[in-house]
Amino acid sequence: MIRRAVISSLVTGLLLAPGLEAKTFTIGTNPQGSLAYSIGSAIAKVLTLQTDDRYLVVPRGGPVVTTPLLDKGELDFSISASMIPAYAHSGHALFNGSTYSNIYVVADLIPFQSGVFVKTDSDIRTIGDLKGRKVPTDFKNQSILSDFLNATLSTASLTHADLDGIPTPNGIRGVQDFMAGKTEAAVFSPGAGIVLQADNAVGGIRYLPIDKTPENEKRVADLIPGSHIQTLQPTKSQPGIGPDTHVIAASFLLLSSGHVDDATIRTVVEVLHDNKEALVAALGAFRNYEPDHMLRDVKAPYHPVVTAYFADREGQPRQ
Repeated sequence: MIRRAVISSLVTGLLLAPGLEAKTFTIGTNPQGSLAYSIGSAIAKVLTLQTDDRYLVVPRGGPVVTTPLLDKGELDFSISASMIPAYAHSGHALFNGSTYSNIYVVADLIPFQSGVFVKTDSDIRTIGDLKGRKVPTDFKNQSILSDFLNATLSTASLTHADLDGIPTPNGIRGVQDFMAGKTEAAVFSPGAGIVLQADNAVGGIRYLPIDKTPENEKRVADLIPGSHIQTLQPTKSQPGIGPDTHVIAASFLLLSSGHVDDATIRTVVEVLHDNKEALVAALGAFRNYEPDHMLRDVKAPYHPVVTAYFADREGQPRQ
């Protein structure tokens, strides 16, 4: 009995030892209802189950908000579109000359698309038909959507000035305004939770196809580095997508702050690489995730631990 009590005390002492306490890490995302939030939630769930630490999703207003927080170490990780770290390091586009050099890419995750959708029975049939119509614009707290909208409009030789623009803080609000009848169209990723809500709320939605031409491919790539025009087919998980619907595609990344220790980065990379099935179980969109292609050229620096990890896997010497 005494021996059992002593062993119990030792175990309790070890569990309570400060050096063995679980750490908590934060993952910044776009607001709830966005695909970025769902991706962050899935990653947080898998990392928490597969490690001794806790990972918490912190929904924010988009990369304009999360990038400075990540740079300062007030967020440990974030989910972003693939052009964001390049913009952050250069101060380009939505960052208006401010640069953030303390962020690194950890993993290229899954592809995503952005498009403009209307009600199924709308008389708006093409991107060109958006001229003079009420469409959400500005996206002050999620300005990457302005870039996507601008690139989409460019394929029909339109600009924001051609719209009856309704200033909107972020994409979620834009879809909510669409559901409330304040706008005639909305801009968001096919298959996102808030888009599914809109489809149910208005009796069906329809994405407007982009004309996929060499000229438009170049326009899109020039306006949004690393993006392209992708052809989608109808699926139950993406209402509003018709046969051969062309939309702008990029990918989601997991970014880290330079304040996060190397051991944690290594653990995160290993878990993400080795647990695709768990990620798919947490979020079906991870079916398109390719673990061996987590390291892709996105015109921004990867964390040195990540490049070393893949160099080791391939038997290559570290640089």
